[in-house]
Amino acid sequence: MVSRSKRHDLVFGRQPVLSLFEAGTPVEKVIFQRGATGEAIVALKDLCKRFRVPMQAVPREALARMTSGNHQGVLAYTAEIGYQLLEDLLPFLYEEGASPFLVALDSVTDVRNFGAIARTALGAGAHGLVVGMRDAAPANSEAIKASAGALLSIPVCRELTMSSALEQMQQHGLLRIGLAAEGEHFPWQEDLTIPFVIVAGAEGEGLSSAIRDQLDLVVKLPMPGDFDSYNVSVAVGMLAYEAAKQRQGG
Repeated sequence: MVSRSKRHDLVFGRQPVLSLFEAGTPVEKVIFQRGATGEAIVALKDLCKRFRVPMQAVPREALARMTSGNHQGVLAYTAEIGYQLLEDLLPFLYEEGASPFLVALDSVTDVRNFGAIARTALGAGAHGLVVGMRDAAPANSEAIKASAGALLSIPVCRELTMSSALEQMQQHGLLRIGLAAEGEHFPWQEDLTIPFVIVAGAEGEGLSSAIRDQLDLVVKLPMPGDFDSYNVSVAVGMLAYEAAKQRQGG
């Protein structure tokens, strides 16, 4: 029997958390008590690495604040969606005769932005979203609500790092296009009918320098006047709909 707190997505205890993996239940994150040991803890950490589930170590007091039950040094948050892998999605898209169109989110942590981007991406015909294991918004009920249910329909790939994800996409022939105010061209000056990925950076900070170095090009959006920048979900939407327009022959 799985031990749950009053929060329906929180499971605690070593065997109950192991049971989540054994049952194939999507897991959003596993939190360990700092210094916890034992075979079950080792097994859980191995499972997290295998299924690319984020892990966090916290003091015992922090776990005690999360649940009043016997947590045994570990608790997990279940996910509302099942994550996929790029190594599975991209070959499938090519086999189906599609020209892959993905949206990658580098450190976008706001669940409302995540949900809004998912909604726009699905509407514009994107084939999937890509996020990293760290510094990514969870696909929880709030994100699903913000997406109007789109997160239940569009594939979401959770990769070890955004850097490794971009390497995979390059190997599969995707043009990696970043969004930034100092971009070289406008979106309509590029061919977006070919396989490509929109890469958007964190709220406020934008694209990190490390990620920017991996991109094939960076585009900018029209911004008259002294306005600083667009919200990340709006910016992704503008580029996504330019892609949709081109792909529909508009």
